[in-house]
Amino acid sequence: MIKETPRNIEELKKKANNKNSWRERLSAVNVLKEYDCKQSKDILARLAINDPVFKVKETAFRAAQALGVTSHGNPIYLGKGKKGNLVKGINKKLEKVRNSLPDDYSFEDFKSEFQKNIQAHMMFMRVLKKILMVGLKNQKQIYPIENKESKTD
Repeated sequence: MIKETPRNIEELKKKANNKNSWRERLSAVNVLKEYDCKQSKDILARLAINDPVFKVKETAFRAAQALGVTSHGNPIYLGKGKKGNLVKGINKKLEKVRNSLPDDYSFEDFKSEFQKNIQAHMMFMRVLKKILMVGLKNQKQIYPIENKESKTD
C-alpha cells in the first residue's frame, strides 16, 4: 500500500468517471486500490456505492473495505447484483427468431434472421417516429398555442 497520491490522479479520475466503458472504470479501481490517499478513497467509495456495473462496484467495494473507507461514518454495504437481461424482452425476440427457422438451422442462419428482424423493427420505429412528428406538426397548426399576453380580459 502506497501512502501518497498517485501522480496520474487526474487521468484516474477521468477513467473512473467514464460512463461509456466499465472496463476503464475497473482499470482505475485496480490502480487506485494501491494508494492510501483521500482522493483515491473518495473515488473508490463513490464507485462502490453508485456504479451500475456489479463487477466494478464489487471490486471498488473490496478495495474500499481494505482501506477502511466509510460513507458518512457508516460502513459501506455491497448490495446484490441485478439479475436478468440487459435488454428488456430479449428472450421473446430470440424465441421469435428461433421459431421462424427450420429445426436444423446453423448459427449463421440464426444471426442473419435476427439481423433482419432487428432491421425491420428499427425501420418500423423510424416510420412510427415520422408519423408522430407529422401528427404533432399538424396538431400545432390546427390548435395553435395562444400567447397569454395577447389575451384581453
